Amino acid sequence: SANDNADGWSLFRVLPFVRLRVYQLRTGKRIVQLVGNPYVIFNPSLNLTPGRDYVADDLADLSRVLSRIRESWTDPLSLNRQTAEDLYQHLDRLVEFAMSSYTGSSPSERPGIDLLITGVEASLWLAEQWAGDLKLVFPQLNVQAVSANKVISVLGNARGRIPPTGSTFCRSSSAYLADHHTLCIAVSQSGQTFPTIHAARILNQLLPGRVYALCGSVDTKMALALGQRVALRSPFTRRVFNSCAGGRCAEPPSVVCVALHQTMSELLSYLVLRMRMTSVCASGRPLGMILTKDDMVDLRSVRDRFIDLSIPQLTGFDASGRPLASEHHSRLVHQGRRWALHVIETPTAWVLSLIHILATVVSGWPVVYAVVHGICLAAGAGHVLDTVLSKVALAVDSVIYMFLPIIYAVLLRAIQRRPLWHRMGKRTIVVADVPYVHQILETFVSKMYALSYGIASVEVHGANPVDHFVHRFTHRVVRGLLIALGRPDGRLYSQTKSESWVLLGLLQAKVITSWGHQPEVVSIGHNPYHPAVVDTHLQLPSNRPRLLIEALEHTSEAVDPNQLWAHRRHMVMSKFPLYEKARELLQEMEGTAGPATGKQPPPRHLASKTAARDGDGDALTLGGGGGKQRADTGGHLARRTSMRLMARRGPCNAYSHLTAADVLNMPADQVWPLLGHDSKHLVGGHLLYGIFRKAELRKMWDKLAVVRQLASVLSTKQVSESVAREAVVAVGSTLEGVLLKQTVMEQLLESRYLSLERLIAFMVMFHAMARRTADWWPLTFDIARSQSGLRVATTAAPVTASELEQSLAETIAGDVVDKAAQRDEMAGRERLRHILSSNIRKRATAVP
Repeated sequence: SANDNADGWSLFRVLPFVRLRVYQLRTGKRIVQLVGNPYVIFNPSLNLTPGRDYVADDLADLSRVLSRIRESWTDPLSLNRQTAEDLYQHLDRLVEFAMSSYTGSSPSERPGIDLLITGVEASLWLAEQWAGDLKLVFPQLNVQAVSANKVISVLGNARGRIPPTGSTFCRSSSAYLADHHTLCIAVSQSGQTFPTIHAARILNQLLPGRVYALCGSVDTKMALALGQRVALRSPFTRRVFNSCAGGRCAEPPSVVCVALHQTMSELLSYLVLRMRMTSVCASGRPLGMILTKDDMVDLRSVRDRFIDLSIPQLTGFDASGRPLASEHHSRLVHQGRRWALHVIETPTAWVLSLIHILATVVSGWPVVYAVVHGICLAAGAGHVLDTVLSKVALAVDSVIYMFLPIIYAVLLRAIQRRPLWHRMGKRTIVVADVPYVHQILETFVSKMYALSYGIASVEVHGANPVDHFVHRFTHRVVRGLLIALGRPDGRLYSQTKSESWVLLGLLQAKVITSWGHQPEVVSIGHNPYHPAVVDTHLQLPSNRPRLLIEALEHTSEAVDPNQLWAHRRHMVMSKFPLYEKARELLQEMEGTAGPATGKQPPPRHLASKTAARDGDGDALTLGGGGGKQRADTGGHLARRTSMRLMARRGPCNAYSHLTAADVLNMPADQVWPLLGHDSKHLVGGHLLYGIFRKAELRKMWDKLAVVRQLASVLSTKQVSESVAREAVVAVGSTLEGVLLKQTVMEQLLESRYLSLERLIAFMVMFHAMARRTADWWPLTFDIARSQSGLRVATTAAPVTASELEQSLAETIAGDVVDKAAQRDEMAGRERLRHILSSNIRKRATAVP
C-alpha cells in the first residue's frame, strides 16, 4: 500500500508477500512516478461514479481534447512533434532515395511499400481514410492500410499463418517491405489491442527503428513493445504518437475516434509543411506534392475555426467543460429524441394496453359493452335484447383487446405527429455517408443499444451513398425505415457532383412507396439547401472561411447542387472574366476602400521573397516591352496603380505575414486576428494573385501581339523569355484551371474536417436518441457498455501459438534478467564483504 506525500512520491510499506529488490527501486523498474511524468497523462474530466452516462461525458470532453491536441502539435518540444520530426526525416530520406538513380527513371517505379498503416476496427477505418488523404497529397507515395490480423497471418511464422483470402496483402507481400525505406504506423487507441500489438512486434523485428505507434497515451503496451519505457527519466524513443484522449470507460467510440482522426490530420499538415521547409526537394514537388505553404495557412484557418467554433456549437460544451447554448446542438438533440419515439413506441403501446385491460376487466365494464349496455338501458330495451347486444359487444371488446397495441400505437403517432402507417416493431437505421463515418456510426449506435430490450431496440446498417447504398438497401426499403444521410457540401467546386450523386441515390430509395408512406430521411450537412426528397435537414454551422469559388460566385444561400453545377460549367466554359472580381477580392482582403489606396506595401524582405517565388515581379511593370504608351486618365490610371501595387506585394494578409514555421508553432490566440472568424481570410486567396498576374500578362501579350509575333519578341529580347512564356500560358487560362488548383485542398477539407463535423453531429443526435430510449422506465439499460465488456480499442482476438511462445520467451527473458541482477547484487555484496574483511585484517596486523 502507499501514502502520497507532498512532492508526488509515494511511501511504500513493504508487506511480507511483496518482494521489492533494492536495485529495482533504484533503477525505477518496478516503481513508476505518476505525478509529473510526461509519459503518463490523466483525464481530468473522467468521473467513475456508477450510473453515469460515460458517452455523454466523452462528447462533452471533445472540445478540451481537441484543444489539447492542437496545443501538443504547436509546441516544438512536445512528444508528438518529436516523433513527427523523426518520421519526417525518414520520409525525406525516402524523397532523396526516390530521386536517386537507383530507383530508375520514375520515382513511382521504385519497389516496395513506402508506408504501411495497420490496425483493427475503428482504428483501421480511420487509418484507411488517412492513407487515402496521404496518397492525395503525395501521389508518388505507396501507402497501404492493412488489417493487423492480415499482417499477422502473412508475416507471422509458419505455424501462425492464415491465408488472407480475398486480400491483395498476401504471402508475397512480405517481399515488398523494403528494408531500406519502408515505414509502418500501428494505430490503436488503448495501445493494447491484441492483433495490433502482435503486428507491431512482427513489423519491428522485420523493420527495426521504422515502426511507429499511434495510441491514446504513451504509457501503453504497444509503446512498451517498441522500446518506450514510462519511468520518469527514461529516454523518449520518438516512436509513439499520442492522441491525448487517454483511457475511456465508454465502449461506444466517440471522443477516441475524433482524437485519432484529428491527430492524423495534424501529422499530415506537419509533413507537408516540413517538406516545404527543409526537404531535399522543397522547391519542387517532393513525392508529387503540389500543396504549398499558403495552402497550409488555409488549412490552419479551417482547423482553428473547427476547434474553437464548430465543436462547441455541436456538442454544447466549450473547452473548459462549461455548457454552451447552441441552436445547432438543440436541433440535433431534438431530432434524436424524436427518433427515439419510434423505438419506445412498442413498449409504450403495451403499457397503455395493459392499463386499458386492467381498467376494463377489473371494473367489469369493457368499453364497447359499457356503451351498448348504457344505450339499451336508456332506450328501455328488453332483457333478451340487452343480453344479446351485450354478448355481441363483449365479442367486439375481445377483438379490440387483441389489437390494442396497434390501436394505441396509431393513437400515439397521431398525437406525436408521426407517420401513421409505418411498420410496427423494431426499427432499422441506415447510415449513409463516407466509409469511415458510416462504419464508426454503425459501431457507435449498435454498442449503445447492445443491452437494450428486444421491444425497444434498433438494427443499424451503414453504406456509402455514392457507392453501394443503392445496391444493398433499395430492395430492403420498407415503411418506417430510418435513413440518416450525410451530405457533402456541394458549394465546394469538387463536391458539387458528389452531393448530386448522393441525392440521386437517395431518390431511388425514396420513390419506393407502400400504403402511401416512404422511408423517413434525416440529412445532415453544411449546405442549407433542403431538397424535397429529404424529410428533415439539419444544417451544420459553416464556420470555415469562404472558398475562392464561393467568393467569385457570391453564393451563400441555399442552391440546388444540380443547378449550381450547370451554372459553374457555363461560367467555366464561357471564359468567366476574373480580372475585375480578382481585383475586388484582393482589395477586400487587403481592407482597401477603393480602387486606389495609400496602403503601404509589406516590408522589403517579404516583397523580395514574393518576387523571388513568383518570378520576375518587376518585369510586370514594364508594360508592353519598351514602346510608347498612351497616357491613362482618371480611374484607369488609378486601377493600374492599385493593381501594380498588389502585384509587387504578392499574396496578402495571412499569406505574407505567416511563415511555415509560424503555421506550425504559433499558438491559436496569436493567429486568430489573421485567420479567425472576424478576419476576411479566403481559402484559396493566394490564387487571386495568380489570377491578377495572368490578367496583366494577357494584356501585355495583346499589346505584344499587335507589334510582332512571339518569335520576333523572343529574338529581339524586348521582354524576358520567362515572362513571354507565361504570357502564352495566360492566353489560354480559364477559370477551370484556377479552380482545379484548389481541388486537392477542397478534398482535404471534406475528408479531414467537414466529414468529421458530420460524424460528431450524428453522434450527438444518436446519443440523444439512445439516452431517451434507455431512460424509459422500467426498461432502463446502460448505453455505455455491452455484454462483451470491450472498448473500441481493446478488441479481443485469438492469440496464435507463435505469439504464446513469444510471450513465454519474454517471460523467460525477464526471469533471466532478474537472476542476472540478483547475481550482480550478490557479487557486489561479496566484494564489499571481502574488502571489509581485508581492511579488518590489515588493521589487526598493524596493531602492536
